[in-house]
Amino acid sequence: MKTFRKLLLAFLMGGILSFGISIFVPFIAPYLSSLGFKNSTISYMGSFGAIGIVAISPVMGTASDRIGRRKVIIMGLLLEIMSMLLLINFARSIILATTAMVLQITAVFVIALTLLSYVEDNMDKKTRGFFTGINESIYSIGGLIGPLVGAFLVSFLPINQVFKYSIFVDLVLIALSFFLDEGDSLYKKPKIGDFNFLREIKEFWSNKNLKGMGILGIFMHFATPGLFIFLPLFIIQDLKAPLKYVGIMATMATVFSVFQFIHGWLCDKKGSEKFIILGASITATSMFLIYFVHSISALVLIILIYSFGASMWNTSAWCYMSTIGEKMKKEGQTTGSYAAFARTGAFASFLISGALVSVIEIRGLFLIYGTLKVMAIIVSTKYIFFDERKPVRSPLFETQNAN
Repeated sequence: MKTFRKLLLAFLMGGILSFGISIFVPFIAPYLSSLGFKNSTISYMGSFGAIGIVAISPVMGTASDRIGRRKVIIMGLLLEIMSMLLLINFARSIILATTAMVLQITAVFVIALTLLSYVEDNMDKKTRGFFTGINESIYSIGGLIGPLVGAFLVSFLPINQVFKYSIFVDLVLIALSFFLDEGDSLYKKPKIGDFNFLREIKEFWSNKNLKGMGILGIFMHFATPGLFIFLPLFIIQDLKAPLKYVGIMATMATVFSVFQFIHGWLCDKKGSEKFIILGASITATSMFLIYFVHSISALVLIILIYSFGASMWNTSAWCYMSTIGEKMKKEGQTTGSYAAFARTGAFASFLISGALVSVIEIRGLFLIYGTLKVMAIIVSTKYIFFDERKPVRSPLFETQNAN
């Protein structure tokens, strides 16, 4: 109970952050499309945001380990506000619109990652899964409500005016950040040598368990453009649905994430590895199914399936990596390095998807996303289940050999 009280503010901040983000994020692609940008151009713009995360994630993970979580969170929120101002006032410029997307994507990821690291700092191994699940569940409640509020606002306001509400949310979060209790944590004064990108990536890749997560993370995030850019465009352009359905669909994608504390509890009891693979497999299945969709009602059902798998994958993956990071005494660096690996998949996908969407239908992209996820699951499983104290094959490979 003492731990929960200490973490309550961080949980609340995560929910508020998710609410503020999800008010506008589902509508960025339709907004840019309404300004005359092509689907492929919007995808290329998103690629710069992904590469920004690849470059900054290990550095920011180390920075939060060194100078404290609060300072990094506040810096991220200030960048988020800057991105909103650019989108509101200068989105017709491709350079400034791209800059805004880079700042927004990078800032949000850094804030969310640092808040998660703060939560992980204040829990023990026995309750790690449960409290990680609580954190992700509250974060998801914000993501559940935000798109509905956004859908309501865009029904009578221009889309760029909706972005102003997110600025207000960011200002509230900055004020709340000053009340985060970092306790007696003794952060070290950072040195230039602490921020060695290549060394941190090499250290991450040398661990077999983290190597498996890196491989799987790359291809799980390969679907990022599909969910944040091409799904909204698919709803509007292919299914001919009103703009409000973009917000409704974003809510459906978050529904099961509210129950991530259950996945966390199961991870504490049964271990994270099996739930990582199961969650990833469910999301891969949902990608295949989108290819066959021709109605909004069918898409809602499939997105609900995706939501269930994604919530399972998300909680179990963070629990798994945080446990490893705790053993290495480098939680921020570990999660930051993972983010860098995973977002290389998003970066590559923004570029590849942008090129492919010029020659194939949007629905065809989801078929590709699902195929790549299945391949990654097969390759990464043996690393994720690897135990250096007792090297055994994963259940997936044991089943294959038995057949």
